[in-house]
Amino acid sequence: MSRFIRFCLGFALFACAGEAAARQCKRATAETQLNEAKAQLHAGQSRAAAAKYRRCLRIDSGCLPCRHGLGWALWAQADWQGTIREWEQVLKEQPEHEVILRFLPRARASRDWEAAEIRPGLARWVRLQMPESLAPSDRCPHRMIEKHRQPKLASWQRRSPKNAHVPENLPAGQRHIISRSESGRLDETTTMGADLMTPPFQAFEGHADDLAAIRAVLTKAQKKEGITRLAFWGASHVEADHFTGRVRQILQSQYGDGGHGFLLPARPLTYYRGRDVELCSTAAWRGDYVKGQGSDTGGLLGMGGATVTSGDPEQFGWLQTTRKGDYGRSVSRFDLHLLHQPGGGGLLVQMDNQEPIRLTTAGEALQAALYQIEIKDGHHRLMVRPVGDAPVTILGASMERDGPGVVVDAMGIRGRTASTWLHFEPKLQAALLSSRMPDLAVLAYGTNEANMRSLTHERYRAQLTQTLGRMRQLMPKTPCLLIGPSDRAVRDRQGRWRTWIPTYQVAQIQREIAPEFGCGFWDLALATGGPDSMAQWVVAEPRLGNRDRIHFTRAGYEVLAEHFVRALETEAVPLNLPDPRAEVDEPDREAAALRFAAGKRYQERQLHAAAAALFARACQKDPAHLEAIFEWARSLTLSGRHQDALTVLGSLRQANCPRCRDLLARVRVDADWESLRSLPEFRALRRP
Repeated sequence: MSRFIRFCLGFALFACAGEAAARQCKRATAETQLNEAKAQLHAGQSRAAAAKYRRCLRIDSGCLPCRHGLGWALWAQADWQGTIREWEQVLKEQPEHEVILRFLPRARASRDWEAAEIRPGLARWVRLQMPESLAPSDRCPHRMIEKHRQPKLASWQRRSPKNAHVPENLPAGQRHIISRSESGRLDETTTMGADLMTPPFQAFEGHADDLAAIRAVLTKAQKKEGITRLAFWGASHVEADHFTGRVRQILQSQYGDGGHGFLLPARPLTYYRGRDVELCSTAAWRGDYVKGQGSDTGGLLGMGGATVTSGDPEQFGWLQTTRKGDYGRSVSRFDLHLLHQPGGGGLLVQMDNQEPIRLTTAGEALQAALYQIEIKDGHHRLMVRPVGDAPVTILGASMERDGPGVVVDAMGIRGRTASTWLHFEPKLQAALLSSRMPDLAVLAYGTNEANMRSLTHERYRAQLTQTLGRMRQLMPKTPCLLIGPSDRAVRDRQGRWRTWIPTYQVAQIQREIAPEFGCGFWDLALATGGPDSMAQWVVAEPRLGNRDRIHFTRAGYEVLAEHFVRALETEAVPLNLPDPRAEVDEPDREAAALRFAAGKRYQERQLHAAAAALFARACQKDPAHLEAIFEWARSLTLSGRHQDALTVLGSLRQANCPRCRDLLARVRVDADWESLRSLPEFRALRRP
């Protein structure tokens, strides 16, 4: 049973238990309103339920179940003052009400937290020039890494009631991304048999102006104009830093080493790590990170969506340049982001083997602060340790060089979705981004959304629209790129591996919404070869896909990084059309027929980009498959790739195919219209 369902059931049981403990309504009409309100509250309609509860109280002002339920309805709307008011009245009649006594302190804490002053901007921006010193020689004790475990938190510590609220303007919808039926969940073709192929080049998709702005990032890097910063936010694909780490290596080898970039000096998660950097920390740091249901910091998180907190002077954490490999061997500046707060503690910061410097995080209000520690370029270590007078919260750190060069910030947290951006505190995020505004913002989400049975198409569209709107508020002029989910295979009841269809439904929604916010889109699933590709990457030699059929191996992430950099540097690559004169044996014809049948099913689901990939694979197996070539061209047209469709149809000029000639005429018209709409003169006419 999913965590969301368990939370809903627990919420309903608490509400029902509390109402059963209270006195019943004296009037039948009030009891009717109470039952209707309970049904609406359990259905997630908190505003309608609150109206019913108030109507019940107008009929019978002494009905305690209605007052108790009204408190829960206001809780769901994050109206803490109203919740406290209603529950305190219930306690006057029933001082031993267990549910209210348990949850009332949380409502009061949330009210006080929301009333706290959060100031925009940076509380301090201090540059500390450190003298040259000897690099440290001791290494991180391995036992600290192997036995590192986060202290267990209670459910109320892991989930803030403030951030657990889901805005009601998100439509509920009826159609699930993942259907309960077998045909809706999985493709009907198995991934039996190795169909290893070189994935076709997958270019970025979007408006020409948006893609030009994305590629202009490399133009800046080529001109050696200071630091060129690429910031990646995402889930487990980004957290591992295999994909982003290889992107960092490729770009730094071409345009200069600007440093490792963003990282936390202590682990917020058990397996938190970075590539080409040494990270060591003790185990008792309390890591907090943004969750789909919120976190106990109320949104006061670092730029990457995580923080580490400790007030124990025995705890420490360090960041250090690596001693091996060709990358990450030098650093000339450490940026340290701290959270200033009333009652904040002191932090000892030690550079190499020098005397520690004491910094304070005490302030009049909640606010971010930046400390830049500069030192001669070389091998260095930054160690942080709480003084012990009060807790200290670290929002993040960064290892950089003077430049020119490229910095790739990898800010991923496993299991997260794009909607986690809605849980960030805007003032704090704006202050953090002001000191390290990226030249390219990359959001790599979607794999976890495709696995959420409760998420509908309409709801996901609304969430993604709100997320990109929040991103544009923080970075209004920054070029943006969305990276879609990766292909996934799951085992059915017969033990056969089948393709997870919702992956391509999520990718299609991202493809449609990204241009509305000036973002490009890169289809990660198609970059690996499209449907069934993950099952093939698992049996590749060397193995590129992980055995869970969701993630990749280190070698697989490196291949994806090379594809990404190629797409970043290249506008488009001509389609590699198969030779129709090639000889085809019977197994290849059967494989082509299977791919063609799967492509038709994707086409029926309006997933034209995935269908085009399957038809292309069918043509590679059987170049003389005229029907597959025609459907390939039609899917490319429906995906908006008119020039590629013209290329495919051009190969059929000598074939006896009347409908191919009709389609060719229509595609030419569509291509001309697409070119016309991209002209600045046409866009000027469309402006109000």
